[in-house]
Amino acid sequence: MMKGRVNMSSESNSHSVPYSRYDLTLLAVTAGFGIGFDVLFVQQGLGISVPLFAAALYIMSIRVLRLERKEWLRDASDIVLLACITLLCLTYALTDQPLFQVLNVVALPLLITAHLQRAAGGVVLLWHDWRRGFKALGGVAGPKTIVRMAIPFRMAGAMFSPRFRKERSRQLLLVLLGLIISYPLLIVVLTLLSSADRLFGSLLEVLPEFLGQLNIQTWLPHLIWIVLVAIYLFGYMSRLIEARKQSVLNDWAGGPASPSTYVSIGLDPIISGTVLTVVNLVYVLFAVIQIISAFGGLRGMLPEDTTYAEYAREGFFELLAVSIINYVLFLGMHLVCQRKDSKLPRGIKILLGILTLCTLVIVVSAYIRLSLYEEAYGFSYLRILVHAFLIYLAVMFGLAIYKLWKSKFNLVGWTLAASVIAYTIVNAMGIDAMIARGNIDRYRETGKIDVEYLGDLSADAVPTLVRWYEADGREVPGLEVQLADKLRRLKEDAAESSWTEWNLPKQRALNLLDEALNKKDREL
Repeated sequence: MMKGRVNMSSESNSHSVPYSRYDLTLLAVTAGFGIGFDVLFVQQGLGISVPLFAAALYIMSIRVLRLERKEWLRDASDIVLLACITLLCLTYALTDQPLFQVLNVVALPLLITAHLQRAAGGVVLLWHDWRRGFKALGGVAGPKTIVRMAIPFRMAGAMFSPRFRKERSRQLLLVLLGLIISYPLLIVVLTLLSSADRLFGSLLEVLPEFLGQLNIQTWLPHLIWIVLVAIYLFGYMSRLIEARKQSVLNDWAGGPASPSTYVSIGLDPIISGTVLTVVNLVYVLFAVIQIISAFGGLRGMLPEDTTYAEYAREGFFELLAVSIINYVLFLGMHLVCQRKDSKLPRGIKILLGILTLCTLVIVVSAYIRLSLYEEAYGFSYLRILVHAFLIYLAVMFGLAIYKLWKSKFNLVGWTLAASVIAYTIVNAMGIDAMIARGNIDRYRETGKIDVEYLGDLSADAVPTLVRWYEADGREVPGLEVQLADKLRRLKEDAAESSWTEWNLPKQRALNLLDEALNKKDREL
């Protein structure tokens, strides 16, 4: 690390200079991002604008912080995190999933902040050490950032100081003189250009009318967004610069301070053992019932008004809730029962192992019940998400079992890392297309389908629906009406959208629907 980088502070220590040239440059850059934010997002839908803005933010951060490649891609963790960020950004252009587009408004800033903070300050990620990771993350988005957001206001206040006014009044006078001199020249040039180019001349005719239509209600909201984004990014980048400077100083001094030692909460093993024993007795009994019912051994024990098919496909949401409670219980007991050497008493470890295995049986049972329910009543967004969450829970309990075997395994960290990866996968898996395929397959077996529900799916499902329509779905009652209505809505949306909202699935769906429906008209 070069020593010259230590002097990259954005603030001057001299009281005679209210701000530095670096502050002015940084404010100009963040003001540009404020304008870009206004153009891309304010009163606009989300589309290709998201990956464009994120890419620009990364380029600006790397330049401002003078980061080398080995600093923003330190190891496999950075590669995985950057891959997740990239995929989540691209989902706005390459998929059409409204739910996740809303969730990603929160997820993406958190992930980008974590990655930039690590690159600037060399701090650990959340899954390396979640306590230090949250502390570092709070340092960027917390009070220190807010304090540094006041610097541009101090810069503006300096403009009204006597010294500043004396210097700037001379400069403003010279600017005014230049405008007076240029006015007659401007009249001549504009007259000649408007005569030479009719399009340019028509633009000059429209411009005064356009300027006359502008009023405070029109431009004030845009100005507010530009100022807010610029001021926040200024404070954020200033805080990153401070973290960057501290990281360089740590390298000079031989590395950062050693991590803190965290003391676990103590709980008497008898108390925790009793709780786990009672809970496990219930779960062992439930697990045995699930295993027996899987082979049809409970058919004669059901109530008279309940069929075995109804029994087999009910209760999956309840089992899901139990699984979540058990995972929280596992983490809580593991935290409060650890000894000073981070190991668990042997008895507690056995009881937690039983709890984990029984919960895996519950997760599998919930998954089977949900599959049977979907076969009977069809596929929906919520049911697919529950499917994905059950798989995620199975992975989490697999990590929990490994933690019992390897006491030094960082369970919380791996849970956070696996959660980010799982969330990214769910974003990219195309849930609406899966719903359409599942319901079409079910229709071919049972003859039952809800075409109105299919018509409400996003553009991701349209290619599947069009293939079905062209293959053997033309005679399905209501399907053509739903496709035509979908085409109408897509055309209206395309007419009202700007280039910043461009989305590949919507464009592809519009083309496919237009071709399929017009093809039928031509055949008739």
